[in-house]
Amino acid sequence: MHIGLFLGSFNPVHLGHTNIVQQTLKAGHFQKALIVVSPQSPFKSSSELATASHRIKMCELATNNMQRVEVSDIELHLPKPSYTINTLRILNERHKGDRLTIVLGMDQAERMKDWKDFDSVLEMCDLCFYPRPGYPIPAGFSYNVFEGVKMDISSSEIRERIRNGLDISSLVHPKVKEYINAHQLYLDGSN
Repeated sequence: MHIGLFLGSFNPVHLGHTNIVQQTLKAGHFQKALIVVSPQSPFKSSSELATASHRIKMCELATNNMQRVEVSDIELHLPKPSYTINTLRILNERHKGDRLTIVLGMDQAERMKDWKDFDSVLEMCDLCFYPRPGYPIPAGFSYNVFEGVKMDISSSEIRERIRNGLDISSLVHPKVKEYINAHQLYLDGSN
């Protein structure tokens, strides 16, 4: 089985994320999508992060009706900060014989070279990028690009809109919006 790994903070998960998952599955790139919620990226501040349990719940709400999509809390059981190499070691054990491909936005390409044990990551999985406006195609390692797949939404934009009292209905799944409102997430920049 070919599994697409969608790794990230998902702070919050938005329609750009779920559209990319749906498009890659519909196009037949993967038989299954695994959304792996990171409790703490080594590259991001934790000051604006909603708790991991909130972010996992929002991912579950956003993907509830999507077939062949699973939300994983695997990184919650690993030391923090989360390193992709540690996640891959466990996923490769759990999915012996399956092909794993990490799917990331082009904005993450340059940062990847700073990942812990990056060369080992490249040996354990394939990489695939989707275009992000203003970010060049990466160089220096092997990967594929999903050409028709684009994301013009960012989680930071959504958090900013929430802090400013602006509507986010066109950016997130309705159930995610309800959850954010019910738990008063992102109002002051920390949750």
